[in-house]
Amino acid sequence: MENETSTAPTSRSLVSRVRRKIKHTYGKSVVATYRKVVAQAPIMRLKNARSRHSYRSGVQELRDVGKRVLSDLNRDGLSIIHLEDIFPNQKILPELQSFVEKEFVHASLGRNKKFLTFLWDNFPVFSLSNPLIKLALRPEIIEIVNAYMDLYSRFAFFSVNRTVVAASADAQGSQRWHRDPALGDERMVKVFLYLNDVLDTGTGPFMYIKGSQRTGKWGKVFPARQPDGLYPPEGAVEKSELAAGITPCLGRAGTLVFCDTTGLHKGGFSMTKERIMSTFYYVSPGSLQKPNFSFPPEAEKDIFSLSPLSRRTIGR
Repeated sequence: MENETSTAPTSRSLVSRVRRKIKHTYGKSVVATYRKVVAQAPIMRLKNARSRHSYRSGVQELRDVGKRVLSDLNRDGLSIIHLEDIFPNQKILPELQSFVEKEFVHASLGRNKKFLTFLWDNFPVFSLSNPLIKLALRPEIIEIVNAYMDLYSRFAFFSVNRTVVAASADAQGSQRWHRDPALGDERMVKVFLYLNDVLDTGTGPFMYIKGSQRTGKWGKVFPARQPDGLYPPEGAVEKSELAAGITPCLGRAGTLVFCDTTGLHKGGFSMTKERIMSTFYYVSPGSLQKPNFSFPPEAEKDIFSLSPLSRRTIGR
């Protein structure tokens, strides 16, 4: 009787653990299958049909700087400009730098990217008191994104990070060449903003291979399958025909890098000086990408001060 009493809990515990393991594995398999099905082109075309039709019905003419960025994106998947190019004489940069400098008192090391420190634990709260969020929702930026994606895009991700100067010569994670998970999108746009000077490779600039975007000349070299991303084998990119397209995105503080990160890219490998950068990420309405920021109740009244285009971009 004593043996039955002592072994029964162990048996029940083992059965419980096995059941949980099966449920967890089965659940992951179902989710992965669902994501692969939904991310395929025919499904995504249906999900985005309304947004694309609405956009094409009322598309606005871009200004000259927007046309240049759009041309670069269509050809290379990459365009580099400066805040002053798109917002002349508005002196936006000092306010952004001052805001970020104060906020970095609360920065924390990345959970998966130990070479970056992030503000707001990389899960910010939406607030128009944050001048970077206001910048990400400026129509001048959104119009370019929409024109490249050929639909009304959705603002899905926002972050600010500072690199940790490398303690070793070994690149980690996104410091290596990779394609971002497209999560159903054929095209997507990230906009990187340098908040300090990034004038040499020692400062860890964003690096891109021109023409490697999914729809570009080299889009089928080291291809990623929907909805996943891809990391080519170490050193394979440099030994391939893509090597000639490697482009370090250098620039002074205030530089804006528009890019389609379905293309091969890497960055943040700072060897001599830290890089401070904000990232804005735009996807299609049908994308599997979920917003990384939350909307507190008090944000709703501020949202109505935004332009109709900006509100549409955040689904309001």
